Amino acid sequence: MALFGLAVAAGGAALLGFGGYYLAVDGKTDPSCAAQQSCPFKRATAASAGAWLAGGSAALLGGVAILIWGRDEPTEAAISLGPGTVSFLGHF
Repeated sequence: MALFGLAVAAGGAALLGFGGYYLAVDGKTDPSCAAQQSCPFKRATAASAGAWLAGGSAALLGGVAILIWGRDEPTEAAISLGPGTVSFLGHF
């Protein structure tokens, strides 16, 4: 469960990075128009940046929540051997 929470949190951080990039390039001209005096094309990425940032925030918070609250449960299968006893724990 800890690896799943870590993966979700890492994915959320990546989404936040994409959202930050899209927010940074919003309203800027295309690099292919640099030689021209006026460029008719300007990037409009603020709406998609908001979606990336919202999704990244939710995934990051969800992954951290899984890491914090998911570690107390014995969900992994475990076998304990002792003198004269065998014990099975977790979900199989």
